[in-house]
Amino acid sequence: MADKAAHLSAVRGLRTRAVYVGDTEYDVRGALRAGFEAVDVTGGHRPAAALRGAGRAR
Repeated sequence: MADKAAHLSAVRGLRTRAVYVGDTEYDVRGALRAGFEAVDVTGGHRPAAALRGAGRAR
């Protein structure tokens, strides 16, 4: 996850508005750590319960 968050942080300044769409709790956490709004989708590699516990503010 640290590598994903570092990469997202590096590209964060390229856009004034951006969202990150992911299907794992690691995607959601990495996006939030880098300052992105996170959109999580189910049906991927991880169960919906794992996404719900990924530290989202809402």
